[in-house]
Amino acid sequence: MYQTKIAITVGAAFLLGAASASYAADTTTQQKPLDQALESIDKNLVKNPGNTGLLNAREHLLANQLRHEEREEKLTEKAERHERAERPEKAERPEKAERPDISSTHSEIAAARPELAGRPGR
Repeated sequence: MYQTKIAITVGAAFLLGAASASYAADTTTQQKPLDQALESIDKNLVKNPGNTGLLNAREHLLANQLRHEEREEKLTEKAERHERAERPEKAERPEKAERPDISSTHSEIAAARPELAGRPGR
């Protein structure tokens, strides 16, 4: 008796696990944002048709849903534009400017100004 209860419990757990896994893997139904909220509001409106708060909430949810859709469209357009944009090539770094040879410059200065000839480092 005890073993049959365990077998039934394990079998039920396995079936529930398999059912929930298949439900979670079902990606064919793409829900838009706020769909679940709208369904809940609609159910409550069927129960209470004259409730102004529910009507107001439904209007706000529909407006928010439209705003979300518009925002997604703008973001996808922006991403497509960004991908299509051609990037200019970076200019290569210029070579370093060549400097004149310092040793020849110092000797010329020393020849032109004899008073500097005795200074160290020149």
